[in-house]
Amino acid sequence: YRLLTAYYVAVGEHDKALAEIASVYEEHPKDLAVKKGYIALLLTKNKVAEATKLNDEILEANAKDVDALITRGRLLNRSGNPKEAVQALENALKQEPDNGAAHFYLGLALGQIGDAGRAETELRAAAQHSPNMIEVHEALAAVATRKGDVNLLLESAEHLIKLEPFSARGTPTPLRRPCPPGHAWPIARRGGRARSSARRCRRRA
Repeated sequence: YRLLTAYYVAVGEHDKALAEIASVYEEHPKDLAVKKGYIALLLTKNKVAEATKLNDEILEANAKDVDALITRGRLLNRSGNPKEAVQALENALKQEPDNGAAHFYLGLALGQIGDAGRAETELRAAAQHSPNMIEVHEALAAVATRKGDVNLLLESAEHLIKLEPFSARGTPTPLRRPCPPGHAWPIARRGGRARSSARRCRRRA
C-alpha cells in the first residue's frame, strides 16, 4: 500500500491516496504506521476534525509520541490556536531537541502569535537540523524579506537553488536588495517576467 499511496501523492492524486490508505487503515486499525500515514493525508486534505480525533487516540496511548505531538501542533495552528500549538511543539522538542520538523512548525506557530524573534530562532534551528527541508528555507526567506535582511535572503535563496536547481524557487525575488523608503521594484510584465531594464528600484508614484 505504501508504494501505491506514495505514487498517488507524487502525481498529485491526493484523493486516491487518501482512499487507498483509508481502506488499509480500516483493515489494520492497530497499525501505528498506517494510522500516522492516514492522519498525514487527512491533514493534507484539510480534514482537521478527523485527523485530530485519530491523532488524539495516539497521544492517549502514548503522550510522548513525538510525531503525534508535532501533528497536534500543526492541527492546532491550522485550527487557529497557535498558543496551544506552541505548547505541543515545545513538548515534542523536549523529547527530541534535534527534530527539524518540530522546530519548523514551532517557528510558524510563534510567527502566528507575533513572536518574530523566537520564530526566526526556531526556523534557523530547523534549517540546521533539516537542511533539505525546502519549506524551512522558504519561511526564512519570508522572514528576511520582512526584515530587509539581504544576507539571510541570499542564504535562503542559495539553499533553495541547491535543493531545486531547475525550479523558480529562490530567484529572482529573494536576490533583490530591499528598496529604500518610498521606492519599489517595478511590477513584472509580459507573462509575469520583469522587463530586462527593470533592474533598479523606482520611486513610487
